[in-house]
Amino acid sequence: MSWARPWGAGSPPSSPSRGGSCSSPSCCWGWSGPCVYRGGVFLLCFLTAFFGIYSLISIPWAGALAGCAAGLLAGGLSLKLLRPALILSTGIGGGLCAGAGLLPLLGLKNPLWGLLAGIALAISGVAVQFHTTSEEEG
Repeated sequence: MSWARPWGAGSPPSSPSRGGSCSSPSCCWGWSGPCVYRGGVFLLCFLTAFFGIYSLISIPWAGALAGCAAGLLAGGLSLKLLRPALILSTGIGGGLCAGAGLLPLLGLKNPLWGLLAGIALAISGVAVQFHTTSEEEG
C-alpha cells in the first residue's frame, strides 16, 4: 500500500467498478467520472423527451408541463436503464436530424420523406449501436 493509494492498486472502494455506487460523496468528489456520465445521460434523455413533447403540443404551458413530466420520466428511466436509454436517445435523435437534413440536400419538398428517412436511419442507427457496443456501463 502506498500513501497515494491507501486502498491499493486499482480503483478506490467507492467506485462503481468495485461494486460501489455513484451516490457516495467520495465518488462524486474524488471520482466524478461515473457521476458526470450518469448526469449527462439523464440530461440528454430529459431534454430529448422535453423538446419532443413540447414541439407536439400547441399550447405553450401545456407543452412545457407535459414536456417536464415526460423529461423526468425519461431521465429517471435512463438512470435505471443506462445503456439502452443512451443508445435510444442518441439513435432516434440522430436519425431524425439526419432525415430532416436530407430534405434540402436531395431537393425534396414533402417533409414526409424526411420523416420516413429519419425513422429508417434511427432504426438502423439504434440496431448498429446495440450490436457494436458492449453490455458494460461506462
